[in-house]
Amino acid sequence: MLVVDTRAVAMQRDRSQDAPSGIGLRIPGTPRAYLWFGIATAVVLTAVYLGIEIPIRGYGMSVDPTLRRLFDLDAEATVPAYYSGAQLLVTAIAFATVGTQWTGARRRDFNIAAVALVLASLDEIVSLHEEITTPLSRAFDFGRPFGHSWWIIPGFFLAAALAWVLRNLLRSLGQKSARLVVVGTAVFFFGALGLESISSWFDAHSLRLMTEIAGEESAEMIGVTIVLYAVLLKIAE
Repeated sequence: MLVVDTRAVAMQRDRSQDAPSGIGLRIPGTPRAYLWFGIATAVVLTAVYLGIEIPIRGYGMSVDPTLRRLFDLDAEATVPAYYSGAQLLVTAIAFATVGTQWTGARRRDFNIAAVALVLASLDEIVSLHEEITTPLSRAFDFGRPFGHSWWIIPGFFLAAALAWVLRNLLRSLGQKSARLVVVGTAVFFFGALGLESISSWFDAHSLRLMTEIAGEESAEMIGVTIVLYAVLLKIAE
């Protein structure tokens, strides 16, 4: 049982304005269990997607369209989309929980991270950024490597700005958790921005695009899993 008792932390004495406070909470399982569950789920969902798409794209075989739609890594309202959305939401709750240990600027940083993750959760389920950028994507094409994925450029600057705003959050997490958050975030954006930036290189029905989608989405899921693990380690202290 992972025990979250921030009332114990509240007994500490912090001379800064960010004095700890908090609530008591119990979460089933251990941080390592969440880590392996997340990695295993990402691997399984990716394997199912590849198992459906390879026969279709590589050999022209017929697969039940409902099944294909249900496990499409690159669509909304699917099993992978709902899982990724739930994963991001749980991570948001974990950040907000750690934030209850503090007041002032430190709590604000954790709350900002939680809100950003909630928005990312909504985007994962209903593809908010695609709904917003589709009209512009029809009008603009910047060529390779971005193509119609021009939004990756402002997305990179938005991610950098958020990282700058939340730089002090890493200090509050401690060295081990902070290092894992950095690694997990890097893995996530490698998929979300790095791999997706080359998606326009490939034909919509090609094996290459399928491989890019599999790498992109699995990187996002594993990245979030590592971040969640890092925050749960902090909660377990």
